[in-house]
Amino acid sequence: MRTYFGDKVGVYHSKFSENERVEIWNNVLNNTGENTYSIVMGARSALFLPYANLGLIIIDEEHDYSYKQHDPAPRYHARDAAIYLSTLHNAKVLLGSATPSLETYQNASTGKYGLIELNKRFTDGAANEMVICDIKNMR
Repeated sequence: MRTYFGDKVGVYHSKFSENERVEIWNNVLNNTGENTYSIVMGARSALFLPYANLGLIIIDEEHDYSYKQHDPAPRYHARDAAIYLSTLHNAKVLLGSATPSLETYQNASTGKYGLIELNKRFTDGAANEMVICDIKNMR
């Protein structure tokens, strides 16, 4: 990504030092000069940056349990927080998953969310074999 966007990519993660996090926070807040980011990549905590011109939020592997923040407080689900944040900014959200959560699958099935299915693999490799079996009778 940096090959294409260069220094216009900001990375924000709670494991960074406090100084690094403050620097990214200020760059997002000010959004001017040479430290302007076109893209910010981050963990759950990146949702709380002071965005002014948010256009797209991508939640990759949206089904993953790690999007749930349990400790320390505040407790939240980053996928749901991203959807709410998008409404505040009139932005789009892309939820990506080969195995979507039940909530997301239901919302896509009923038309609340748009649905795009990728039925061909990027690498043209064979699809994983699926075997359905009744484990009650297996020994």
